[in-house]
Amino acid sequence: KTETQTNTGLTSAVIVGQFMRGRIDQPMVIHQGNIRGQLGYEPQNPYYIAVQDCLDTGVPSVQVLRVGHSNIAS
Repeated sequence: KTETQTNTGLTSAVIVGQFMRGRIDQPMVIHQGNIRGQLGYEPQNPYYIAVQDCLDTGVPSVQVLRVGHSNIAS
């Protein structure tokens, strides 16, 4: 009963997804000030929404790794 929880919330995150633009060779640091410039504005993209939601919760920045689109036919 003497232990306390020191982590009050999420302080860092890594998101892998498909985005309109951005680097594909290494992760990018995304914050509220550069999200549109680095990833492009895609309000219907679930990966973009995940990054925006994470930033909206107060996380100062998110590491984002952009991957290419899959060519697998369904």
